[in-house]
Amino acid sequence: MEPQAKDHSLITQLRKCHLRATGQRLAIMQSLIESQSHLSAEDIYLRLKQSHPTLSLSTVYKTLQVMSQMGAVITIETGTGSLKFDGNPSPHHHAVCSKCGMVHDVDFMKYPIDMNAKDVLPGFNVQSIKVFFNGVCAECARSATQSEG
Repeated sequence: MEPQAKDHSLITQLRKCHLRATGQRLAIMQSLIESQSHLSAEDIYLRLKQSHPTLSLSTVYKTLQVMSQMGAVITIETGTGSLKFDGNPSPHHHAVCSKCGMVHDVDFMKYPIDMNAKDVLPGFNVQSIKVFFNGVCAECARSATQSEG
């Protein structure tokens, strides 16, 4: 995607969330979207603080919170006391390590869910479905085995 088109897309996303498209907010969203991993607010803040010296951690949290509430960002509870954020709101699942907080995307086509579930509860209107596979990643499992032996 061309830089101008990318900026326009981010501006559109921010406006849909009723946020002004400030340089800091654009940088927050761009950092999250371009990342190959799931970032915490602290990760984003540390990546941007040198290029945006007036950026506060509070601004990062508030921006991510609003974007998550509006469905433009996915918030992931890691089970380690921290939150990670995913800039890809398209349908997919997540595998979350309960030891280290690592998060990986899982192709939802491998584990299909009926996105049109009508009979969850009588009168219940399903608005979204989120699937998290919680467990222990291979690296943490190896570390646990080595420390036991």
